Amino acid sequence: ENAGNLEIDYDGDGTVDLVLEPEAGKETSLPTPSLLELLAILKEYVAALDVETRIKSNILKRIENIENKIGELDNKKVIVKTLTNFSADLIRKGDKGRVDDVDVQIMLELLEQVELSI
Repeated sequence: ENAGNLEIDYDGDGTVDLVLEPEAGKETSLPTPSLLELLAILKEYVAALDVETRIKSNILKRIENIENKIGELDNKKVIVKTLTNFSADLIRKGDKGRVDDVDVQIMLELLEQVELSI
């Protein structure tokens, strides 16, 4: 009945990154991440991948390209096309064994969230 605040430390550095305050009779959930937050999560995930440096650099450049196009949100078609091309490229990298299939799937799911947040 009297639940306290839930403090979350995402990165384990000892600093609280997020506080969830429960309200009586309501479900408490994490806030939906913004478009830029989703892209930052994707970049962090890619940075931690165990792949060739040139492949990692290529993927990071694709993400930066999407970030640069965010200013063009009035032209959603451009961003969706960029996301579609990026997704296809990730699938090809997975098919060729350059990126693990599980990693490809996780990145595709993040890209889907990015598209839904546009």
